[in-house]
Amino acid sequence: MHTLSPDGRSRGTTGISAMQDPVTISLRDAAYLALTISDNAAGDALFDAVGIEGLAAELEALGLHEIRIREPMRDLYDRVEAGGVLEESASVATPRALVRLLELIWRDEAASASTCAWLRDLMQRQVWNARLASAFPAVDIAVPGKTGTVGHSRHEIGVITY
Repeated sequence: MHTLSPDGRSRGTTGISAMQDPVTISLRDAAYLALTISDNAAGDALFDAVGIEGLAAELEALGLHEIRIREPMRDLYDRVEAGGVLEESASVATPRALVRLLELIWRDEAASASTCAWLRDLMQRQVWNARLASAFPAVDIAVPGKTGTVGHSRHEIGVITY
């Protein structure tokens, strides 16, 4: 269990990011909030628990050399609000690397089969469906994905299944 205090948390409009009091949460539930409602404070809790070196090692072990995570969201938002440029030290990933990450998750190669299934389920529960999923409104099409927004930059990855 991790207690996240309001001071030093990423700001945001949903979840822990928007709360005013300390929140005690498991990392599993933090992952749920980070993936389903894009809760930045929950994502930062995961980042803090794993650390930049641990995250880099995991990406390296998966062969995802074109994904580089350089800072938690709270630092990125602070820098952008202070007038900083996104490209200075932002985390980066190529479309090819993100597609490869999804491929590894869908083939149960990114982690254990149960963990990959859990990640797919969380991505299916994402509440923001105005981007990629909006292009596939049929009830027999599933679009698990993950959005990302910083300032005017908006991104999304997903897997479309019929």
